Amino acid sequence: MSELLRETRSLCPECLAVIEARIVEKKDCVYMEKSCAVHGFFSTLIWENTGENYRRWLEYGGAFDEDMGNCPHSCGLCPDHKTESISAALMVTTDCDLSCPICFTRGGKAAVPGLQELKRRLQFLEKDAALELCGGEPTTRDDLPQIVSTVKEMGFEYIQLNTNGIRIGREPAFLQSLKVAGLTTVYLGFDGVRPESYLAKSGRDLLPEKLLAIENCRRVGVAVVLVPCVIPGKNDDQLGEMIELAKEWMPTVKGVYFQPVSYFGAYPGTPSDSMRITIPEILRKLEWQTGGEVPAAAFQPGRYEHAACTFGGWFGKQNGRLVPYTSFQKRERAENVSVLRQKSKSMWRAGNMDFLSIGGMAFQDVWTIDLQRLCRCTVHILGEDGTKYPLCAKYITSRNGKRLYPNIS
Repeated sequence: MSELLRETRSLCPECLAVIEARIVEKKDCVYMEKSCAVHGFFSTLIWENTGENYRRWLEYGGAFDEDMGNCPHSCGLCPDHKTESISAALMVTTDCDLSCPICFTRGGKAAVPGLQELKRRLQFLEKDAALELCGGEPTTRDDLPQIVSTVKEMGFEYIQLNTNGIRIGREPAFLQSLKVAGLTTVYLGFDGVRPESYLAKSGRDLLPEKLLAIENCRRVGVAVVLVPCVIPGKNDDQLGEMIELAKEWMPTVKGVYFQPVSYFGAYPGTPSDSMRITIPEILRKLEWQTGGEVPAAAFQPGRYEHAACTFGGWFGKQNGRLVPYTSFQKRERAENVSVLRQKSKSMWRAGNMDFLSIGGMAFQDVWTIDLQRLCRCTVHILGEDGTKYPLCAKYITSRNGKRLYPNIS
């Protein structure tokens, strides 16, 4: 027997048609159930805790039950979108110096837009939004310092580099030139503290290069956020060790931002429950693996984006241990975008204070996509024509690899 918790709309994993979806509790976990008239029934784990826990999480984040309009069609952002950009990603290249099989940005012919084209896209973004330079791998561009300098001159005062860290680890002078140009923060892919984590995801041990990247950031004074893609059976036993490493590198490391693995591209079948890890399970593992130093009760849902999208907590360090400054409690729904943008940018700046942000975002794939969540997305991709697309909408693919939005680069 299952209990209905809420209703929404989703997509068929086979044909990407918009279909009705039910969020239900079964066996003390929460699932999305949906049926396509052509391709049948799909059931996917979305929350590894009870229906009551799921309801309370949504309520504490400011429950949203809004009209989804025409979502996800006419995206860009369409009039039915409910939120503005807190941060936006500028795709500076699709090229990369790695070929990780689970990377949601991989694939496609390398595209390297010129500086004038990048400036044109940025004209449509509010200057007080946080800006992320993304790829592919942005550091494959030798002119990246010039891009950073140009962005700074345009009035963007928070500039984040989303990177695998290989080049900034090998070439400290390149990182120094980025810092001089105006780089604020390095958002560093960091998938574990053991070689096997990188062998599983990238085919080679990247840990020494990751540590070199952090050391170089410490030397030049650039803030670092560690970004683990959490994969069940591969690195979910290392969450506590990653927090311990972050503590050792404070105050250079300002945050750890976990991303539960999502499944994009062509797959032979539906990912099983054992291939999923959801927000409640990450919180349980953080508490257990840190011996209670990072308790699950310290984390809060987002209150502007949909509550099921993100979790976060704020910690100080006293006598070598983390001390939570946040707790799981009901939050007022946030609507002041300027204040939210300022808070977002302030978390991950360089400084000498021993504070650590721990959080994460649950990206949606075609099996889990909830259009009520999508129409509240606050992280947007800047399209070629100046339009903005919700992050998850850009990367959604059917089971055979067909993209929902194939023309976004």
